[in-house]
Amino acid sequence: MDLVTAKMLEDEQNRINAEATADHTLTYGKRRTELQSLADLWYQENKDWAEDPAHEGYSKSHGTYKQIEEAANDGNKKAEGVAGIQ
Repeated sequence: MDLVTAKMLEDEQNRINAEATADHTLTYGKRRTELQSLADLWYQENKDWAEDPAHEGYSKSHGTYKQIEEAANDGNKKAEGVAGIQ
């Protein structure tokens, strides 16, 4: 392979990587918005239960959003390395 071809391949790989990073960033942002909406809805429907001291870790200020975010992050970790999944 000559130098020109090698440079063209390198440039194309850089373009593909940049596009994949941008796609992943956009998807991540959308999912965070969706998760925030889900947490808002869950809390609205379960406020009394969540604020009961017997259910530590679910109040709005101490857990609802954290619980949902942690579950999503766990799912992302399981999906890492699977082709076509973000």
